[in-house]
Amino acid sequence: MVSASQVDFSSVTLAEYPHLHSFSSEAKTLESEGEKLMAIQIKDPNTIANKWATRAGAAGTDYATGVQNPRASQSGSAIAAKNVWAEAVAQAAQQDSYAKGLQKAGDAKWQAGVAAKGASRYAPGVTAGKSNYVTGITPVIQVLSTLTLPPRNVKGNNMGRVQAVVDALRKLKLQGS
Repeated sequence: MVSASQVDFSSVTLAEYPHLHSFSSEAKTLESEGEKLMAIQIKDPNTIANKWATRAGAAGTDYATGVQNPRASQSGSAIAAKNVWAEAVAQAAQQDSYAKGLQKAGDAKWQAGVAAKGASRYAPGVTAGKSNYVTGITPVIQVLSTLTLPPRNVKGNNMGRVQAVVDALRKLKLQGS
């Protein structure tokens, strides 16, 4: 059998190598200006979605194994791609993709997601994330517990107290950046 790496695709039609065509086991050949072309045979969306749900739903162990044994560092790869991320975000902003996506989905989509899966996953997720919460909140509590606030004033005149908290938390945030 010929592998894809052995074929010069600039001078070949896929009909000559049907085993390299991944979309169909029953390739249809068409004639167009003397060239053999292969029509893509593809299943209907529901069949594809059912297969995806069945296979992906059974892949929990593979998923966990992949997370524990990545080919490359996820965070390192993400850091290396930060310029691509920034460019993609800028392009999405320029095209107003964020608002368009929200308008397309509407409120019904996220509400249906919460009703179908989010609500039942919320409590276990909180429990599983407790140690991360402690790690994240500890420096905040430490900063707040060392603050000495100005004395209380009459109602509506306590912005000095608020500003002291804002300044301390902003300083903490910038130190962690």
